Amino acid sequence: MYPAELVKPMREHLTQVGFEELHNAEAVDTAIAQSGTTLVVVNSVCGCAAANARPGAIMSLENDKRPTQTVTVFAGVDKKPLLKPETIWFRFLQVPLVWLCLKTEN
Repeated sequence: MYPAELVKPMREHLTQVGFEELHNAEAVDTAIAQSGTTLVVVNSVCGCAAANARPGAIMSLENDKRPTQTVTVFAGVDKKPLLKPETIWFRFLQVPLVWLCLKTEN
């Protein structure tokens, strides 16, 4: 676990541009189940997140077509949303991770 004061600027890098922070597995499940597109960023303290993932996710929003919602969880801090074995996160988790989910109405 990383101390809150260490990750605060890294969290704010995304929340300042409108990403919603999710802190538990239920919130992640609810976000992904929403109709439309959801851009999910699994944030991290690593250099890859700082140099590529966060800036890339932010730059991806600078155009006419945007996801319906943007959400983020923080690896190494918010473990509960990521370590639930029945979720896709548990099977494919590598950080940082940027994932675009599409949920259509049935």
